[in-house]
Amino acid sequence: MIKRSEVKKTDMWNVSLIYKSDDDFLAEYENIKSQISKLADFKGSLNNSENIKKFIEEDIRISRIVSKLAIYAHMNHDTDTKNATYADFNAKIESLANKMGEITSFYRPELLSKSENFLNELKNDPEMSFYKQYLDNITRYKPHTLSDAEENLLAMSNEALEGPANAFSYLNSADLKFEDAITKDGEKRPLSHGSFGMYLIDDDRELRKDAFVKMHQSYKNLENTIAAIFSANIKGEIFASRARKFNSVIEASLFSDMAPLSVYNSLIEAVNKNLPILHKYFDLRKKVMKLDEIHLYDMYKPMAEGFNKKYTYDEALEMVFEALKPLGEQYISDLKAGIERGWVDKYENEGKRSGAYSTGCHDTEPFVLMNFNGTLNDVFTLAHELGHSMHSFYSRKHQEPLYSGYKIFVAEVASIFNETLLTKYLLQKAESRNEKFGLLNKYLESFRTTMFRQVMFAEYEQLVHQKAEEGIPLTVDKLNSWYYDLNKKYFGDEVVVDKEIEIEWARIPHFYYNFYVYKYAIGFATSSALAKKVLEGGKQELNEYLGFLKAGSSDYPINILKKAGVDLTTPKPVDDAMSLFADTLKEFEKLI
Repeated sequence: MIKRSEVKKTDMWNVSLIYKSDDDFLAEYENIKSQISKLADFKGSLNNSENIKKFIEEDIRISRIVSKLAIYAHMNHDTDTKNATYADFNAKIESLANKMGEITSFYRPELLSKSENFLNELKNDPEMSFYKQYLDNITRYKPHTLSDAEENLLAMSNEALEGPANAFSYLNSADLKFEDAITKDGEKRPLSHGSFGMYLIDDDRELRKDAFVKMHQSYKNLENTIAAIFSANIKGEIFASRARKFNSVIEASLFSDMAPLSVYNSLIEAVNKNLPILHKYFDLRKKVMKLDEIHLYDMYKPMAEGFNKKYTYDEALEMVFEALKPLGEQYISDLKAGIERGWVDKYENEGKRSGAYSTGCHDTEPFVLMNFNGTLNDVFTLAHELGHSMHSFYSRKHQEPLYSGYKIFVAEVASIFNETLLTKYLLQKAESRNEKFGLLNKYLESFRTTMFRQVMFAEYEQLVHQKAEEGIPLTVDKLNSWYYDLNKKYFGDEVVVDKEIEIEWARIPHFYYNFYVYKYAIGFATSSALAKKVLEGGKQELNEYLGFLKAGSSDYPINILKKAGVDLTTPKPVDDAMSLFADTLKEFEKLI
């Protein structure tokens, strides 16, 4: 594992596009620190459209600078979590953002204390027409907004409530140690978050098993500590939701996206209804792999012989460019230009955060962190994260700062859309039965890991929150037992559900993101529908999809998706995705 200082500049993302140096970052930080307090001057003056507009504009101006500082700090921190300087930068900005939250906490209560008449006149004022969607999104929170003093107290609590998630992040990324995994020949292999995925697809079953056991054993060794952190995080979410007069954490989470609870529940219901098809897939996997018993560590190995080909980063990039050509020349041109400007941090290094993500704000480029190891999965990860980045790029280009950030509810649509296009492209150019068989296997795995697995996570997250809200203590035994039982249900009788899996909940960072995981499944169903429209349609269908990428938060997420041609208030998108899984499985079975 190389140190961050040994990574080639061409393999790093270009943080100098944000600030040319740490000194420039610190100068901007010191400058904005003194300006935040000026927002308090508006307190008590929000009694006419002119003052309200001035506050919004000043709030946006300062928020843009704080966001830019935050992006620089966390990007540097995430690529070297052991670097004390960037840990300090990150802490400074978290504190600054929380301070800003405290200072501006008067705004919503003061605005929402006005009469319905005043608020309606404000929204219909021609001078405020640009802010209509923004104001509507605030005024619907009226039943969940507290007094000025109470809002200030809640704002002051933010930093403390973020403590458990921060503690888990440090534990998971910097402090957790793994034993070497051992091959069938007795060779030691270093185990890390990045290498774990590689070992699970290896032909060496002993390596797969040993990596699986040792990865989970590392979390098992710390299960009481992680359970305490996890429980504290959920208690914080319950506190925040109850303080704002929501009936539950999930209701509070979905309210922010203006999504009905029925979307969440019907997703789980539809996936549960189709578990027999998933179990049939596992039965076929067992047959193809010629195993007497199929275990959880056998789930990720490609079923096609010799299908664990390695790719260079440049090869992966070229595959992505080719796959995304249906999105038009301008899309490809914009994407290539961004890559050349230094959007991507490519490879794993010591202390670098695990996994992959896209980040940025209105005044920066979109940036991608990943840990590329050359697998086909990594090629798909690259396509996925660049989907996020291009969504951000177009939203920021076509929307003003107030509306340029899209809601989390639609955050996974563009990324999974890109994965779908990559799958279709590779299937079209497949030259042999084995290659097509392997790609169909990969597509089925996308369904398994994005629809079924993420919905299993969503079901667990809902269960754990419900238990906590009922006052049931979240002990290690309960957390393990609930998680193990869900795995038994989702994997069925044909799979040996290894006991080690009971602790897997402890290594899922998304459980600290407050009902995020179900959005992967929603994104998968939505993107499958949109990809079908774009690939089978014409200019209008493409423009509708590009319109979605450009929309930001200029409307509510479900309305934006309706304009693109997908209605999530009906079960059709999820049902269609389940039908697509069944059809793909039939096609796959013919090749066995």
